[in-house]
Amino acid sequence: MSLNWGAAASEKLFGHSGVDLRRQVGNGSPQTSSAEELVATFAANGNWETLDEAGNVHFQQDDRQGSAAHARMIRSTGLVTLDGSPVLSDSIEPYDSR
Repeated sequence: MSLNWGAAASEKLFGHSGVDLRRQVGNGSPQTSSAEELVATFAANGNWETLDEAGNVHFQQDDRQGSAAHARMIRSTGLVTLDGSPVLSDSIEPYDSR
């Protein structure tokens, strides 16, 4: 399953298995992620607040890539947190937390 969301798209996401996500905010570079599982929490207005991905998580934006067992995206801050043996890399070098 693939989901796309942005300013003009529906913000309602539901739990699924084998999920690919693509997000682009304004003119920023697209963010893509994939995972085996997705759980989303929603605000009273129906917009998503957090996305929790689990199982073989992969994240990419431009030349920056990350993989981990779990990822959390927080809409209000735009932060993505990877945990569970995260491995990060960019065009300069890889970083392995192990």
